[in-house]
Amino acid sequence: NEIGCGVATTTSGTVFLFSLDEGEVIGEWTPFGKGIGKRKREYARSAMIHKNDDQSDTQDAVWSVFCGGSEGSLYQRKLNVDRIGYIDERKPFAKDEALRGRLRPSHSDAILDLASPATGIILSGSQDGTIRVWDTSYYKNEDLDTGVIISVDDGKEDDEAEYDDVGGVDRR
Repeated sequence: NEIGCGVATTTSGTVFLFSLDEGEVIGEWTPFGKGIGKRKREYARSAMIHKNDDQSDTQDAVWSVFCGGSEGSLYQRKLNVDRIGYIDERKPFAKDEALRGRLRPSHSDAILDLASPATGIILSGSQDGTIRVWDTSYYKNEDLDTGVIISVDDGKEDDEAEYDDVGGVDRR
């Protein structure tokens, strides 16, 4: 509501952004491709719009759309928010490649729910019985005391967070 748009997914794999004022579709995104490649069976199962960072200046706030898939993948794409803090309806997706791509590690089953308890943090809940906590902050603040970081080591090497499909410098 804060940036004037909503998000919806379809089983065709498309994520739709729509204007809350007119109800018109203002953008489409197909994070899983159009039926080609190794992820052609996966479709969009859940989606949310999330504020990655809350800067004092409205135009510096970073917003993204997240999409959870039917086979456990989680994708992120940065939104283009104008100077007054609303989504740009002509070009809703930003060209900045730093916040675009697949977040890892994936869940092993469908992502049924996405939630945000705070700015820069999202939770993904999967049918595999796991919940993952993601730090989605865009800006890094060296002076910020973030408190205690909790880490769980279950001995699996593949649980290290990685990002692919990211162009340029990854500032997350």
